[in-house]
Amino acid sequence: MSKSMKLGRRAFLVGQACVVGATAAGTAQAGTSADRNLTWERAAKPQFKHMIGDKFEAQTASGAKVELQLRLVEASRSGWKRPLHLARSEGVSLVFDSPEMDAIAAEGSQNIQIKHAKLGAFEAYVDVMPRRRGGHELEMILN
Repeated sequence: MSKSMKLGRRAFLVGQACVVGATAAGTAQAGTSADRNLTWERAAKPQFKHMIGDKFEAQTASGAKVELQLRLVEASRSGWKRPLHLARSEGVSLVFDSPEMDAIAAEGSQNIQIKHAKLGAFEAYVDVMPRRRGGHELEMILN
């Protein structure tokens, strides 16, 4: 192999590495752009899964301010029966814990105002669900 061939091959490999790096940078920028466009109405299971453990601020129907922590995310596929006008491609169920769960459970299922740093504010209905091992959790179903 000649010296000029080695330089040509090396230049080719460096060029390929630059293309891969530029593509990765473009994907990273697209990801941050997607985060800015993330809303309660459009977010699906993959986006919510990244928020497991995150804190959410909520205000109950009685006006009490509480902190919620996202614990579980489950998708609910509606298949071909899903109405086409819905922004989300699949339904999603969110399960929350809270240090103030007893106070929330005493109020029962209700509409709450909920807020997250990436998603903003939203009003949603939550069900107070009893746990088998005692206590309660909140479930929010987003279609």
